[in-house]
Amino acid sequence: MGQIPEARDMRSLLLIPLALLATAAHAQDGPTLARTLGERLAAEYVDPERGAKMRDALEQFARTEEARRLEGDDLAQALESVARSVYDDGHLNVAYSEEPLGEVDEASNDARFRAAMARTNQGFRDVRVLAGNVGYMHIETFAPIEGGMRAVEAAFAMVAETDALVIDVRRSQGGAPEMVAEIVSRLIEGEPRLLNSFDWRNDEDEEYWSRVVTGAGYYGPDRPVYVVIGPRTVSASEAIAYELQALGRARVVGERSAGAANPGDSVKLGDHYEVFMPSGRAVNAITGTNWEGTGVVPDLPVDAEDAAVAAYRAALAQLAEQADEAGVARLRRIAAGDMPTLAPAR
Repeated sequence: MGQIPEARDMRSLLLIPLALLATAAHAQDGPTLARTLGERLAAEYVDPERGAKMRDALEQFARTEEARRLEGDDLAQALESVARSVYDDGHLNVAYSEEPLGEVDEASNDARFRAAMARTNQGFRDVRVLAGNVGYMHIETFAPIEGGMRAVEAAFAMVAETDALVIDVRRSQGGAPEMVAEIVSRLIEGEPRLLNSFDWRNDEDEEYWSRVVTGAGYYGPDRPVYVVIGPRTVSASEAIAYELQALGRARVVGERSAGAANPGDSVKLGDHYEVFMPSGRAVNAITGTNWEGTGVVPDLPVDAEDAAVAAYRAALAQLAEQADEAGVARLRRIAAGDMPTLAPAR
């Protein structure tokens, strides 16, 4: 049986800026960069056929006056646009750094990401109990387990006695797939099961399994769960909505998500340029596919700006179905009253 892998690098369902963008430009050969990117895409992009077509499109661009003229962030955006004109992969991002880039390596990527997580409560931006005893979690990023376990345990301890749970990932940038598996594990029952796998083009595949969770941090399979999504929900944030929806464990509320499923890695192109290269394919164990290009489709379509409140009201209504007469009146009164301020959608 597979296990949740160690966070050995940040080749994951992650969409976070790769470099500090600059206003000053460093002269660098646009045609050479275009050809370098094209060759890397042909060799490493998750879909070999699309990678080859991206290379051809970038070769055509390399022969233009625009490629010779552009510099800095303008060149990075142009390279990205040309590649994504073949296929609009939400994970394929070219970035420019004013400062010279060091060698891209797994250790430095991990260290940078973990440091960012330590400054943001491991991605758990807001955890509270709303009126009617409904738990609310706003997760901005999914941290690696190594640093994030205490945060996830604290978050679930906070909502341990609630009657329903709303997980808000409308503004989430993605993150570590092992944290997605950890949260899902706290919401389902039974023996460990395969949740998701990554099929890498040039490397060994990875599997992400649930685990048996006990104690106060285990929410269980019976209480209502709602996941709130929107157009800014990307990567691992889409994964948690997709997986819980496929398991029949949660209702998804909001707008269709971004549709960025393919995991990848940062690749250095030049002294000041790098690309996030999607080089793997996420495969859900139940559906046999993923949300790439389509996004996660909500069960309850609502404008993203109103979706968290809509999910909260839906949870109250579901709880009212099982309440006594006094409980029904109380829950309906809460649902009809002033709603709390929850995280903005954009």
